[in-house]
Amino acid sequence: MNNFLSIFKRIFKIYFFVFILYSTIVFLFFRLSFFNIFTQVLFYKGLMILLISFLFIFIIFFFFSIKKNYHFELLFSALIFIFSLHLVFFVVFPVTFERSVTMYILNTLKNNQKNSCGGLTKSQLEEKLINEYILKNDAVGKRINEQKIINFLNNDNKCLKITSKSRNFLNFSEIIKKIYNINNN
Repeated sequence: MNNFLSIFKRIFKIYFFVFILYSTIVFLFFRLSFFNIFTQVLFYKGLMILLISFLFIFIIFFFFSIKKNYHFELLFSALIFIFSLHLVFFVVFPVTFERSVTMYILNTLKNNQKNSCGGLTKSQLEEKLINEYILKNDAVGKRINEQKIINFLNNDNKCLKITSKSRNFLNFSEIIKKIYNINNN
C-alpha cells in the first residue's frame, strides 16, 4: 500500500507540474498579439497555440528525459492528458462564449435588470438581438469573413458560394448529427 501511495504521489506531482507549465505557456501565448498575425478566428488561433505549446514542451521533455535518463513515457502521457483537458476547456468555454447567441441574450438581460420588469420582454430582446448582435456587431459579416479565411466560402461577383471543402465539412457534420441524434439544419 505504501508503494502504491508513493507511486501515486510521484505521478500526481508530475501531472501537476505539467499542468502548471503547459497552462502558463498557453495563457502567455494567448496574451501575445503575435498569434493574431496568423488568424483572427479564435478557434484556429486557439488550436495553433495549444499545438505550439504542446510541441514546445514535448521538445523540452524529450531532451530532458535523454539528459537526465528520465521516463519520457510518463512526461509524454501527462502532456497528452493536459493538452486534452485544455482543448476541451477551450472549445467548451472561450469558443462557445465568443459565438453564442445564448451568451449574448444572458448578458443583455443582465445589463437590463434595472428596467421596470427587471429585464426585457421577448420582443425587446429580439429587437436588441437583431439591431445590436446581428446588425451593429456585423455578426453575418464576421462569420462570412471567417468562412472565407478558412476557404469554406467564395465570393463570386457578390454571390457567396460554398466550396468543396465546406461541402465535405457539411457531409461530415451530417454523420456527426446522426450519431448524436441532432435534428437541426
